[in-house]
Amino acid sequence: MYYALRPRPTEALSPDGKNIAIERTSATGWFGMGSIETTVKLGDPTAFLSNSFEVLVFFNRPQGVEMKWLSPTQLELTYRTPRPPGFEPEYQVVRFGEIDVLVKENLGPPTK
Repeated sequence: MYYALRPRPTEALSPDGKNIAIERTSATGWFGMGSIETTVKLGDPTAFLSNSFEVLVFFNRPQGVEMKWLSPTQLELTYRTPRPPGFEPEYQVVRFGEIDVLVKENLGPPTK
């Protein structure tokens, strides 16, 4: 079995420093069977490992997710495409505590 992570997850700290969003892509597999998972977790930056929750998940399709805090209580997540027809996130949270999680699709190429 193999397990691979992108070299560094992407992080976005909220403007007030009270929350952090971390996007990570991992792949697992064994002899022709495997999966790719992209997740965005949201939590307290001082206790992220024990106090974080998934707010966006994609399975079996690598996705780049841009994260931008619009305010201390609004996190915008933009996932890049192209994507096959009917492909949607597997799991998506629209509100986490006092934080609104806005998810949108970008039909253009990845931005730098």
